[in-house]
Amino acid sequence: MASDKRIGLIGFGAIGHEIIATAGRLGEADAICAVLVRPGREVAGIPCVHDVAALLAASPDVWLVCAGLRAVRVFGVQIGRAARLESV
Repeated sequence: MASDKRIGLIGFGAIGHEIIATAGRLGEADAICAVLVRPGREVAGIPCVHDVAALLAASPDVWLVCAGLRAVRVFGVQIGRAARLESV
């Protein structure tokens, strides 16, 4: 069953890879609308972006932070200001 939620990921290390793989196994790969990665970390078939503006433009309903502390410090404030976020 396809999800009606759009998911944005921040980071694409081990956790991000596992989330993408699991979404694929569950038939939910299309729910991943954007993954914020460093330049050079793109993967074919994954909607990768390099800045917060592009991530916001993808209009995710849900954000998953799969990045290290440095990325959270760099991008967290920008995203928090631009979108209404709820942490769980």
